[in-house]
Amino acid sequence: MKNLIPILLLTVFASGCSTQRFVISGKNNRPTTKTETTQHFVVYGINQTKEMSAAEICGGADKVVRVETHTSFLNGLLSGLTWGIYAPRQATVYCAK
Repeated sequence: MKNLIPILLLTVFASGCSTQRFVISGKNNRPTTKTETTQHFVVYGINQTKEMSAAEICGGADKVVRVETHTSFLNGLLSGLTWGIYAPRQATVYCAK
């Protein structure tokens, strides 16, 4: 049990949160809907890509306000606990009316 506590603490502190935000619409459109999906990666996501069409999700490219990808605390924790074998990320598409 004594060995487990330092490992858990190291995992918590090593797992960080990050966000990438891409603003598509130059107008001050307020998003009215959002679609969030989980993207699954293995081995830290090295040389892996996931594609999604924001235009299809929003019903047209003119309705896309912004796209975000982020690693939450839980995603980082899962990645840390599995030593990067499983590394999920969240992707969110914000749409205008």
